[in-house]
Amino acid sequence: MSSHPDSRGIRVAVLARHPLNEEAQILALPPSGLPAVPDVDGDTLTHMGRGALQVHVDCGGAGLRLLTAHLKSKLLTYPGGRRYPLNEDERARGAGYALLRRTAEAVALRVHLNETLTAAAVDGQPGIPTILCGDLNDGPDAITTVLLEGPADGDVNRPDKGDAVRLYNLGRRLPPTRAYSRIYEGNGELIDHILATRDLQLQLITIDSLVDDITSIGASTRSREKTVVPDHAPVVARFHR
Repeated sequence: MSSHPDSRGIRVAVLARHPLNEEAQILALPPSGLPAVPDVDGDTLTHMGRGALQVHVDCGGAGLRLLTAHLKSKLLTYPGGRRYPLNEDERARGAGYALLRRTAEAVALRVHLNETLTAAAVDGQPGIPTILCGDLNDGPDAITTVLLEGPADGDVNRPDKGDAVRLYNLGRRLPPTRAYSRIYEGNGELIDHILATRDLQLQLITIDSLVDDITSIGASTRSREKTVVPDHAPVVARFHR
């Protein structure tokens, strides 16, 4: 479990059937990324709002490296913790601050992955199968999500020099009618993702989003205070061993 929750106590964790070891807690915005971003209260942020977690899962062979993260929410806040803007300028500013923060957090993860994957690479290939997953709070084509994939790939079946650090968004292979993990204002959104290294992409058997029980939500969080079913659906992938 991450030891760095946000102000509401929200953090990330990994559950596994196999033994696992914690490898890293990712919190600081790195100097080689976006090390400082402005915040809605006039502060300068130097850390992720919720720390990310990296573990190694002992599931045979080289095992599995797994990172999980929960990036800045799409729900906006304003000075003093307000949930509503005083005017349209403040609304635009608040949305900009949120996007800056989510971008800085995504860059922090990508910089960490660059270092981690490169250090373990063997003959230009990732040394350990690697997954990055979590609530990334943006769609698959959003800049913050795409940059986590790393260098673009022209052909997954042909190895190239980018394979050592590249990730593939497995959500792009979801059944079209289930390619979402949340319903906002009646519209399906895929904001929970599984990104994997090339070896896992090629070994993927199935991927699904378990959306049968989720219902639409809106901007107000009060309507869900007594709700038991989460507003996000699990995204589940299965691989050949």
